[in-house]
Amino acid sequence: MQALKTEFQPSKHALSVSYDFYFPQRLLYTKKGEISKRSFDLTNIEKLLQDNLFEHRYNDRVIDGVEIENFDIDDKFIVDMHSRKLPHEKDHHEIRITVVIIPL
Repeated sequence: MQALKTEFQPSKHALSVSYDFYFPQRLLYTKKGEISKRSFDLTNIEKLLQDNLFEHRYNDRVIDGVEIENFDIDDKFIVDMHSRKLPHEKDHHEIRITVVIIPL
């Protein structure tokens, strides 16, 4: 994270971001094999995560005694974004995030 924060220059760069949201299969799918309402709306979870990763107001917050650092880069610099909801092999949630600096 620190390397990206150091390298990023607002006058020269933009960001490409991808989110892979993994859900336990029992939450992602119904018994009929359809997408479940319990798997959440993709754009809602995407925005929640994005705000916490990029917004200045969430940088250096202390949660349960741990100081949380984020990118502290305005999300207006995100010019390319991809998100997916996927079943997890195990019975738990996981989020995989990729952030890449791209030239303007």
